[in-house]
Amino acid sequence: MLTEEDLYTYKCAVTNIVDGDTVDVMVDLGMDMYHQVRIRLAGIDTFEVRGEEREQGLLAKEFLGFLLEENPDPLFLRTIRDKRGKYGRYIGELYLADGRCVNKLLEEEGHCKEA
Repeated sequence: MLTEEDLYTYKCAVTNIVDGDTVDVMVDLGMDMYHQVRIRLAGIDTFEVRGEEREQGLLAKEFLGFLLEENPDPLFLRTIRDKRGKYGRYIGELYLADGRCVNKLLEEEGHCKEA
């Protein structure tokens, strides 16, 4: 049985890593339709790649790149409906093919700020 949550899950490919919690993805909408969009990873706040947090921010970005490189497609994106953050980015969770949530992995590895 499908649930409303299933309606917002898509296959995707990361095309650019902006920082530890923001990625550009090509979303497969089905029927040969694709859409490029910027995603803010939900529920986490990694260190910034500029300013005083630069060193930690670059480590978070590097970890995300390594994680995605070691776990090739397919990736899955679950958006929080059509919600957008303050910079117009869609909010979502990124999942590896084995079902692990990238958002949670970044947090577990210490790349996020304390809440």
